[in-house]
Amino acid sequence: ASNGDTITFATSMAGATININTTRLVINKNIYIRSNLTPRVKINSTIAGLFELASGKTVEFKDLDITSGITIPDNQGAAFKNSGILKMISCKVFKNANLPSGQYLIRNLTGSQIILTGSCFIQNN
Repeated sequence: ASNGDTITFATSMAGATININTTRLVINKNIYIRSNLTPRVKINSTIAGLFELASGKTVEFKDLDITSGITIPDNQGAAFKNSGILKMISCKVFKNANLPSGQYLIRNLTGSQIILTGSCFIQNN
């Protein structure tokens, strides 16, 4: 995807689960990841972490269910390590069953922002 692009999901992805099992997804562009499918698309991680957002970049997620990865060094966010602007619209963020308590699901670093709108849910540890 290029800077400013919107990523959407084909209707055949309704209810699908995308499993991330290689490396954390580093997003260093302004990107919009949106779904309006029912049942919702799920993004799950089985690795250390899931998304890393670069400084000065805006990344927006809409209508997705996101399950964190497992323990990441220095507690840098099992679902999101945010150095930019993370926007979530009607998203749900869940804790991976293998993530120990005390680990952050979303880690906002200095200078970052998180903006939640709609009906968002972030699971407690």
